[in-house]
Amino acid sequence: MKQIRYTARVATLCALLGMAAWTGAGAFAADPAPAPASPQPAADSLKPGLSVRYWPYAMHNVEDVVRNARSSSSGEKGAPLPGLNYDDNTGKVLSSNLTQEVGAEITGFIKFPASGKYQMATNSNDGVRVFVGGAQVVDDPSIHAMGQSDPGEITVEGGVWYPLRVLYFQRHGTWGLQLLWAPAGKDLAIVPNSAYARTDG
Repeated sequence: MKQIRYTARVATLCALLGMAAWTGAGAFAADPAPAPASPQPAADSLKPGLSVRYWPYAMHNVEDVVRNARSSSSGEKGAPLPGLNYDDNTGKVLSSNLTQEVGAEITGFIKFPASGKYQMATNSNDGVRVFVGGAQVVDDPSIHAMGQSDPGEITVEGGVWYPLRVLYFQRHGTWGLQLLWAPAGKDLAIVPNSAYARTDG
């Protein structure tokens, strides 16, 4: 009975503070409102894949990538990524020439096949933070083995492009990075490469 009263009080407090309800899975469930790209990128300006830039430093948290990415002129531009489906491995990180101690900012666009609520998550090693249309959807920021983040939920319009920004770092050992999505109530699956696009590079 005490636990029920405590949970009810937490839910009431969250509502008063405008916070999302506690899911019980170690995170607050959010329903941010991402904004489509405005204006929408012209079809003839789009290229497949995603853009990326790197910082060859030992990092311990995604905040280290945030600090480096504040300057638009910093970082080393890498070859475009075809998508975000990199399973746990010991090779070079993404399209960089490094196998460890590297941070990355990945940018471009993502298109959802239908309107409605979607869940998004990552499988990563190490930390990652994902923004869709300016809304933070995933935050799994620290050093950890390959594993799935808590999912975030967003409401989107289908068939339009949303800006995508992914901040990621690898500390040492193996690495991996996968972006997952699913309509609400469905099983998460890896986002296909066809859902991504970029305009630079």
